[in-house]
This record gives sequence, C-alpha cells and structure tokens, in this order.
Amino acid sequence: MSEEKDKLLLSFLTEDDLNDFKWDMYDAMRYSAIKRKEHPSFDEDDLPSNENILQAYYYPEAVAIKVVLNGEMVASILFHPQGNHRFAHIVFFYVKSQYQGRGIGKQVIDYVLQSYPDYDCWTSLVHEFDEPLLNFFINRCGFRGTQVFNEHNPSNDPLTPDGTIMLVKWTDGLTED
Repeated sequence: MSEEKDKLLLSFLTEDDLNDFKWDMYDAMRYSAIKRKEHPSFDEDDLPSNENILQAYYYPEAVAIKVVLNGEMVASILFHPQGNHRFAHIVFFYVKSQYQGRGIGKQVIDYVLQSYPDYDCWTSLVHEFDEPLLNFFINRCGFRGTQVFNEHNPSNDPLTPDGTIMLVKWTDGLTED
C-alpha cells in the first residue's frame, strides 16, 4: 500500500481550482441545510456569488488552501490575514459532504493556525441556522460566538445577513473577556 494513499495533501488553491471550489462549497452548504432540524430549507440566494468568491480569492494577501485526498479535492479554506492587526478572517471553509465527520476539517483548522502563528485572533461569520458549522467551530475548534448581527445590531457589511454570528478564536492565550 502506498504511503500517499489516504494521506491529506495541502497546497495552495489555484485559479484552475476555483470552479471546483465553488461547486464543492455549494454542495457542502446544501448538505448542511439538509442536516438542519428547525430550518431544513435551502435558499439558493444564500450561496456566495461568483463575484464574491472572486473578490475573496483576489483580495490582497488572501490565502486559499485546498486539501486533496487520493487525488480529489475534499476541502478548502480561504482566509484574509490582516498583517498589521495580527488577525485573520476565515471567509470560506468547507469539507465535501461525503468527507464530513472524518476529522478533516479539524486537521485543516489546526494546520492553518499552526502554520500562521503570527495571527493571534481568528474570526469567521456563520449563520445561526448553520448548526453543523457552528457546532464544528465552537465545539471542535474552540471558537466562541461573540456577536450576533440582526435588526437590533446590524452589520456594516450589506452582505452579512441578519442572524449571522461572529466567531472568534484567540491563539495567544488571551480572550475577549
């Protein structure tokens, strides 16, 4: 048996990977919607547009990593480091539906946090209806929910819908308390 079989390989996402990235992420989002108990519906308008994906990918200093298992891209993460502020924001993250629950997502987050130690604070935005992703970030990766955007606390970003939760993970031993 080859040592490369069943080994996760991480490399930078390329422009040639963007179409697969988009459709795999869409599939993971649909799968997550199906797993929801109270809100099983899925609205295609919730999917990031091509324009949003390209803006995130071409954002200055953006880091996009793909995870390959046995020749297949099975996960990806795209984040924006803010070097002057020592924090990074996870814009997109997914594990393909058929690979969820195998520890791949946790390995990816751990790899990113260890590979980018200069960033003390990591953030991500997750909608309150996406219970599987909230559970993953909070219970598996140690993020904390710090803010909920809604009609009483609107976001400055028009692309952030009501019900979105700001998640934060401090990696320098500090907390937001």
